[in-house]
Amino acid sequence: MYTKSIHNIIIYVKKGHGDMGKTAVTRIFIIISIIMLFISSGISLMNLKEFQRISSGMNVLDMRLTYSPGQVSSLLDHIGYEGRRFYCLFLIEDFVFIIFFAIIQSLIISRLIKKNSVHSRWHNLIFLPYARAFFDVFENVMLFILLVKYPLQLRAIAFMANVMTVSKWISLALIMIVIMINSAILIYRSIILFFRRKEYGKTNKDYRLNQQSQN
Repeated sequence: MYTKSIHNIIIYVKKGHGDMGKTAVTRIFIIISIIMLFISSGISLMNLKEFQRISSGMNVLDMRLTYSPGQVSSLLDHIGYEGRRFYCLFLIEDFVFIIFFAIIQSLIISRLIKKNSVHSRWHNLIFLPYARAFFDVFENVMLFILLVKYPLQLRAIAFMANVMTVSKWISLALIMIVIMINSAILIYRSIILFFRRKEYGKTNKDYRLNQQSQN
């Protein structure tokens, strides 16, 4: 029963992405998502600068490629109570960015795949941004637990947070590769189509001139 339910959800999401841009409601949804992404990005950048000021130039853990439990303890100790409190707020606000970043990335991939008319099995790539969002959410949850439970040294939680962070960056790299490959295919096909139309137009023009000269 659960397998069937998951299958139905996947079909529904795919159908929803395929219908994006066809109605006024979906266009409004896309516009709102883009606006929210820009707003949340701006807030995240301001919060990041404020954190670096509080921590004397140190970076948040979720912006690092990887880190050890020892580095987690060192950072949380260094930033003090004020820094830990601010970091908690930073993680809470980050959830908004995670949601809309995943939506926009998924819509971009869906649009490119549809434009390129690739095999239907590649449509599953629209779920890659949601996988990245999943890792990002659990990374934030783990880091939030570490912040709230400080000064307890929860090494297992710190290790799992790092696993989520690494998985998030790997997923993001795969997303960028998918977008770049599909963009390159689309540009290549557009260039070929442009020259074919140009050649077709030239051929038609020569044919019409030839017909006129014969008449």
